[in-house]
Amino acid sequence: MKDWKIIAVTVYIVLSLIYITYDFYSDLKLWYGAMMYNAGKQDTVISLVEGIQWANCQQALPVSDGKVTIGLLDVTCLQQAPATTEEVAQ
Repeated sequence: MKDWKIIAVTVYIVLSLIYITYDFYSDLKLWYGAMMYNAGKQDTVISLVEGIQWANCQQALPVSDGKVTIGLLDVTCLQQAPATTEEVAQ
């Protein structure tokens, strides 16, 4: 009778450890995924800012989602005085 209780407690401890390990792994996987998502957002914003600064108001930066492409331009470029006809001719 005593052996049955020892086996039951041992099985309970092993199953509990398996569940705790699985739960910890699931939480870690979610945390890592969120961290990678945030890093991807940050990299995207940095590359957009650098691309717009690199364009130097000469052209719009093309951004696409695979179907639609738009051109991004810095708002300071839009606030500059328009070029005169002499500047355009040169």
